[in-house]
Order: sequence, then C-alpha cells, then structure tokens
Amino acid sequence: MKMKWIAINIVFCFYIGSQSFSQNWRTQATLEVDKEAVVESILPPELVYTHKEGLIDLTLQAPDGNPRPFELYMKEKTNLEAVPLKPKRVELNDKGGFTWLFEDLKKAQTITDLRIQVKDRSYVGQVTVEGQTEPGKWVKLAENQAIYRVHQSCWASIDIPDQDYTGIRLTFHSYDKKFDQKVVAIESVTAFINPNGKPYAQRELNLTGNFNLVELDKCFEIKVFLPGLGLNVTRLDLQTQVQFKGSWEAGIEEIAAGKRHFKKLVSGQQRHIQDRNQPLELKLNRFWPGKILVLRLKPDIEYLGAIEKVNVTVRLPRIVFKADLKGPYLLQTGHKQMQPVFMYPGDLNRRIDLTLDMKNIESNLQYSTKSLIEEYKMQGAHFQAEGYTWRSIATVSEPGYYKMKLNAEASLNPTYYHIRLVHNQNLVPFVYGRKEMQTLALEYESQLDSQENRSALIVTLPFSSENWQAITLQSEGIFNRTLQLCKKKPGNMGWESIQQVHWQNKTTDETYLKLRFPRALSGQELFKIEIDHGDNQPIEIHSIKGSYLSPTLLFLAHQAGEYAVFGGNNEIGTPNFDLSLVRKELMNSLPNEIEMGPIEKLQQEAWKGKLIQIFDSGWGLYLILGLVTLLLIGLIVKLFPKMDSSGK
Repeated sequence: MKMKWIAINIVFCFYIGSQSFSQNWRTQATLEVDKEAVVESILPPELVYTHKEGLIDLTLQAPDGNPRPFELYMKEKTNLEAVPLKPKRVELNDKGGFTWLFEDLKKAQTITDLRIQVKDRSYVGQVTVEGQTEPGKWVKLAENQAIYRVHQSCWASIDIPDQDYTGIRLTFHSYDKKFDQKVVAIESVTAFINPNGKPYAQRELNLTGNFNLVELDKCFEIKVFLPGLGLNVTRLDLQTQVQFKGSWEAGIEEIAAGKRHFKKLVSGQQRHIQDRNQPLELKLNRFWPGKILVLRLKPDIEYLGAIEKVNVTVRLPRIVFKADLKGPYLLQTGHKQMQPVFMYPGDLNRRIDLTLDMKNIESNLQYSTKSLIEEYKMQGAHFQAEGYTWRSIATVSEPGYYKMKLNAEASLNPTYYHIRLVHNQNLVPFVYGRKEMQTLALEYESQLDSQENRSALIVTLPFSSENWQAITLQSEGIFNRTLQLCKKKPGNMGWESIQQVHWQNKTTDETYLKLRFPRALSGQELFKIEIDHGDNQPIEIHSIKGSYLSPTLLFLAHQAGEYAVFGGNNEIGTPNFDLSLVRKELMNSLPNEIEMGPIEKLQQEAWKGKLIQIFDSGWGLYLILGLVTLLLIGLIVKLFPKMDSSGK
C-alpha cells in the first residue's frame, strides 16, 4: 500500500512539473524530429528574449516532458585565421577615454570581427571601432559597443563590415569615473580574417502591420513592435508615399521622474532627392535594448505621407542539441532560464545530422499582463477629494496594463499635470506617456461681404487655452488667396490682424492649410479669418480643425471596475510614484487603450463659486460701481475743510 502511494505521488509530481513547464510561457515553437540526431535550427525572432548581454531566456523540452541541454551560437568560424594586433600608438583623448591605433598591417586584410580582452576585470565601458580603407581615410565601423564580463574575463566581440583594412583604431570610454584620463591595460586585440563557415543567419522581417504612427509637436513618431526582445538589428527600411528628406532618430522609451522619455540611440539624415522613391535605409547595427523600436522623423517639409512598408533586418542565433528521442521538441521563453549565446560553436568538428525549421510559433498574449500584475502589486495612498473641481470616470473590464488618453477639455487645461487617478478611494500609481497630437472640429460662422468680395470666418474655440498647437483649414479647387488671422482688440473694440498667410492650390483636389497656433491667440475664445477673393469666385471652407497635444496615463489595473481621474486642484504638485521597479517591463509591454469619460464638474471652492455666481447674474458690475461711488464720496468728504464751532 505504501509503495502504491509513492508511485501515485511520483506520477502526480511529474504531471505537475510538466504542466508548470508548458503553461507559464511567453512564446513557444516546436521542432519535429523523426530520428535520433544532432539537430540544428535557426531561432525565430519570437523566441529571442535577451535579458542580459548575451543571455537568452529559453528552455527545451523533449517528447518525454523533461528538459534537454542545448547550445546557442551566432555563426561559424571554420578556417578562420586569428591575427593578434599590436598597437602602434596609445593616447588619451579629450573625452576622458583613450585610443589604441593599429596601423601598417602587413597588407590590406579582409577583417570581419574583432575580439578585445581587457586585463582589469572591473572595467565596464564601451568601445568605438574605426577602420582605415586607404591612407588617411578612416570610416566608423561600430559605435559604443559594450565591454562586459563573461566567464571571469572582461571582453567585447565586435562584428564589422567585411572589407579590406590597412589600419584599425579603437577608442575606449568607461562608465566608471575612476577610469577617466587613464589608460587601461588591454590583454589582447584579435582580428579574425576570411571566414569560410556559415555566416550570420540574417532575416528581413516585414513589420508593416506592427507599427503605430502619431504626430508629435515637432516630428512624426513611429513605434515599431519587434517580435522579440534584445534582437540584433542591423537595419530598418522605411517606405513612405512621399519621398523622405530630413533627419531621423531611433531609440527607446524610458520612465524617469514619473514621465515617459525618448532616449536616442542612433541618428542620421537623408540629405538628397533620389531618382526614384527608394526606401529610407537606417543602419542600426546593435542589439536593440527593448521590444519597441521608436523612430522619430523630422521631414524638411511638415508632411510625411502614408507609410507603405516597414522592414527590419535582424541576425538570429542558431540552436544545436542532441535529440535522443523521436517526436516534437518544445522550445519556450518566459521561464527565466538564461542561456548564453556564443559567437562561434564550441565544437568546430561537430557534424549536424538534421537542419530543421521551427513550426507552430505561438505567443501567450496574457503572459506580460499576468506577470506584471502578479509581480508588482503596487498601491498608492488613501485619496482625499477636497479641493478638486472635476473628475472623469473610465471603466476597466479586466486587470491589465492600460493607457488612458486625456480628452480635449482635460488636455487643454493648463493644470493637467495636477491630476490623480483613483480606484476604491485609493490612489493608483501611474506615469505620463507621450503626448499625442489630436484634432477637434471647430465651430465657425461664415460671413461674405459681397461688395468687397471678402469672406470672414468667426471661429469659436471650445476651450480658452495656451495648449492649442495648430489650425487646419480644408477647401478644394484651383485658387490663390491671402488670409488674415485676427484677434479681438482690448475692450471688444473691433479686430486687429496678427498674421498674414498665402494659400495656393493648383489642382481641383482637396487641399489643406495648416498653421501653427499663434501665441497671440492664447487665452482667446474667438478669432477671425479674413479671405480676400479679389475678382474671383469666393472659395468655400469645408472645415476648420484645431490640433492639441493630448497627454496619456500609463497604469496597472489590479482589479476591474471604475477608475476616476480627478483634476482642478492647483494646490497639489506633479504625481510622484515609485515605478522604478517596473519601468523596464512597462516599456517592453503593449498597453490596452481605454477612453476617458466626460468631465463631471464638482463643487467649487466656496468663495470662488460665490464670486462667479454673482458676476454671472449681472449683479457683480453693480456691486463694483457701488463700491467705487462710496470710495469717491469718502475722498470728497475728506478733501473739503471741516466747519468750526461758529459754523464757519
């Protein structure tokens, strides 16, 4: 009987172990093996989740439900000649680092890789590589490559473009100030020449359906959602409907001081017009430190056009393992089992029996949300509602990671940074995301002076604010007009011109005129647009829209229900929640978007509410006139001389 219970327990434990192995996963794929063999496959980008430099979160399960060992490497180095480089000159530079110069190689060598080993194991920094292709001509090959500790040594392995070089220059810079203006001993610098083995497994990924485009204040921002984390991205190809000419920046987003910030990693410019509309090619050449690639485009003209194609080229690791059983082998990420990725295979003489492709690639859509909610149970302090003048209710259907965009009324309120998010009478920690450009149709009254042949458009702004960004007019037809933007004079004494613009359209198609919102209109409720038609037929304005930047809130909802945004309290400061533990996870997760509800006015402060009520009723003016009259009577009485006792 005792042996029976032991057997049951063993089976139960095996079942639980296999279930926990397969259920708590982020992404997975299978390899169908039909015989015992040494198997090699290229890891798909969905299974690349790099948490540390060179370490990937990956597990391999055999058909019997138990894990199996495996090896990851990037490329082969068969017949690769390793050439040690000796420095010709070492010198300090003006940025606190130092430079090693390797010149006068025996002959021009086709160098494909460099390996640098530093003697001081505490050294942590980065190195920039330049190559000399001809006398006096130096080309930057790799920039800010990390030097890190691996297996008790401090080193860097750098891939450079395969080309003939007559010299190499290395510039080192440390993150630690103790190494400033100090030459650190280098154990060795090795160049690898003329490989004949397998090259990098390079794949071009079509991510045209996996990006988000928004217009910001001074640029267009494209968020490209990568299928993996820490991918080795070599380049990005962007095809736009209108040929792009201008500058660009690529980077990631970080959370600091309760706000979401853009961190630039690479930048460049497209200076010339091409003979045909070729894709914009961005050379990135780095392990991307996030799951989202943020691209900011600043065209020379304030127009981008439609995005037609987004392709990203990546280098993928290869996996090798010994299949001792026939059947499906399951690979999964998300178990936080870190595995190193080597540049080259450990056994150069190893024979590969089967080369297979991964199948059944799946993503667990709930993994990131569940992990964030379960691991980071953060809650703010108890909320006090006194002093707030408005609130808005948003409904969350289930626990998760959310983004809420502020509506027009809240966005155009100058105190939108003084808001709080509340659930069940407790503050909900949140951070501010990026501000996104939104448009709002503006009401206007059109008047035509037939004698002068001039149109006047009286435009009403629904909210008087300094946060308006632009005004856009829509019309159609062939025309050339001069427009005057006018604001009201003080004391409501007519209109005065503040800006003159020209609007021309040479086709019969729809046309738009976008103007930056003039600062002179800040705080105004009305403005006027005058159009002089000359001897031509008046043009018809189809719409007038106002643009504004809408802030976004990012937060974790641990429960479903109503979440309230409170605002209008000028006595409180900017929210300051401790989200440092969760910021990296937030940046690598895609939030669900929810709508902010309508603004609900709350009871105003007593004295302020009474004053507003008095002036709105019309009695405020009479009250002021009465006070002024009493004051003048008092002054007159004081100025006249007093009579003495005799009546004089």
